[in-house]
Amino acid sequence: MFRVRISYIEVYNECVYDLLNPSPVNGPHGSGSNAFGGLDLREDPDKGVFVAGVHEVEVAEATTVLALLERGNARRSTEATKANSTSSRSHAVLSICIEASEALADVRKEMALGKLSLIDLAGSERMGKTNNMGARLREGNNINRSLLALANCINALGEKNSRGKFVNYRDSKLTRLLKESLGGNSKTVMLCCLAPSADAFEETTSTLKYAHRAKNIQTKVVRNTTSVTAHIAEYQQIISDLRNEIGHLRAQVRHVSEMETPVPPPGTPGHGSFDGMTTISRRAARSTGGVRVSLPPGMKVTDLTRPLDSSFAFGRDGAVVGGGAG
Repeated sequence: MFRVRISYIEVYNECVYDLLNPSPVNGPHGSGSNAFGGLDLREDPDKGVFVAGVHEVEVAEATTVLALLERGNARRSTEATKANSTSSRSHAVLSICIEASEALADVRKEMALGKLSLIDLAGSERMGKTNNMGARLREGNNINRSLLALANCINALGEKNSRGKFVNYRDSKLTRLLKESLGGNSKTVMLCCLAPSADAFEETTSTLKYAHRAKNIQTKVVRNTTSVTAHIAEYQQIISDLRNEIGHLRAQVRHVSEMETPVPPPGTPGHGSFDGMTTISRRAARSTGGVRVSLPPGMKVTDLTRPLDSSFAFGRDGAVVGGGAG
């Protein structure tokens, strides 16, 4: 059984906004110096860094994911600059969380967790080429600052002797969001967008160096599993033990009831006959080591208190004569 949930956020001017569920609290955020609000980043020992209050949508088809992605992109911050008519003024993070669980007798026993994060980084800007002013200048400064913080984290993680070295993820909200993706239990892939023109030579070279440093990051990936119903498994074991004990007690009660069948009262069918000796024969079987002896009417019992073996016979007077056991 699978459960898929997605969320889509953007980091605009060091504030986090929800692109799937904008509200007066977390947006619309305006532009430039008028930006306000935003969601808080929090850290949990089990969940890691997460966005508090982000809206998650449960999906079942890929077409639904693409529709939500398009809806979020329509709300993303873009402005026209000298370099690009639809320049992204924010970093966007699309998170797809997958939970896989195996159902046994309507009880979940183990759950596997996975998360796919797709990050669209805004491109770095050179002020000399863009000639941005006012709000666009402030946006460009925040973009460059977050990209620099990300580069410092990548350098620290990619160095050969970086084991145990401090990695400052708190320089930017972008690096805090990508903490698990960069140095956690994950695999990281970086795709670069390059321009073939000679005017973008410096940007192309710096982008390739940026990605090359990311290739040096080495992480050890293990499967994310959690036992969310361990207490139910314990209850199942207790119930199984109790059922076994009940079955054993029922068998004992049935055995005792068979051994204690009453003798029919006088005047009823079977009294004094072969059937009436059933109880006596059962009791005799217990005292004779498991050998059942049924006596016809008029036959005397000499001794049934000592164990009998298979070599017994009837005497002249009709009594049972024991064999060698005695």
